[in-house]
Order: sequence, then structure tokens, then C-alpha cells
Amino acid sequence: MGLAERSWGALGRAVVVAGAMALACLGARGARERGGIPESAAATAVPEPDPTCRGTVQDKLLVEGIEQVRVAVDVDRTGKLTLVQFLTPALTPSQTVELRRALEGCAWRPGVGPDGEPVSASAELVIGRPPRR
Repeated sequence: MGLAERSWGALGRAVVVAGAMALACLGARGARERGGIPESAAATAVPEPDPTCRGTVQDKLLVEGIEQVRVAVDVDRTGKLTLVQFLTPALTPSQTVELRRALEGCAWRPGVGPDGEPVSASAELVIGRPPRR
């Protein structure tokens, strides 16, 4: 490869990077104008499981032969899971017990109120792999 080809390669990469940066800046400006960037993430915080919990629950799903489950949970202000309701798919009683135990064994982060204090809150989660098409 000659000097001319290497120069055009570097120039081409620089043009692509500059273009990507310009598009990113335009997108961020547009989102701000539409009100798409929230002022405070704490104002909208909902309960969530510890990230390591997803792996534990996904392992149970695989053992039970389920690819994905949608579940509604309530978590109190101390982070204790107070309600687990499986929405889809329909589960057998034994699958329900095993998945409930897996979720109850997780550490949960409570919801956060507008003043930043922990609050009881509800959330709907989808756990597992997306369904195959």
C-alpha cells in the first residue's frame, strides 16, 4: 500500500468520525428541545433487582424450559419484595414456585421518591431472552 492509499484511509476515518460527532450533537440538541432528556433520574426511579439477579433468574428459566417471563413486582422502601405476579406466559404451579423463590432471593433496590428518599413502588420487568422469530 502506497502513501496515497494510507493518507486517504486516515482522511476517510477522520471524515467518518467528524460526521458521527456532528450527528450525535444534533441528536442531543433535538432531544433537549423535545423534552426527551429528564431533569432528574431520581424523579422517575423504579424498583430494580441487583444486576446479578437477572442471571440467577435466567438460569431458573432455562431449567424450567422458559425463554422469557414478564413479571410485576412491588418492593417496599427497605428493598423487600412484597408482591410477585407472573403476567406471561402461563406457568405451572411448580414453575411459579421456583421463579418466585429466585426473585425473592435477589437484593432489590427500592423506588426513589421526588425528594430522593426510598419509597415503596411497583415495576414490571421482562426477564430472559427475547422470543425467537
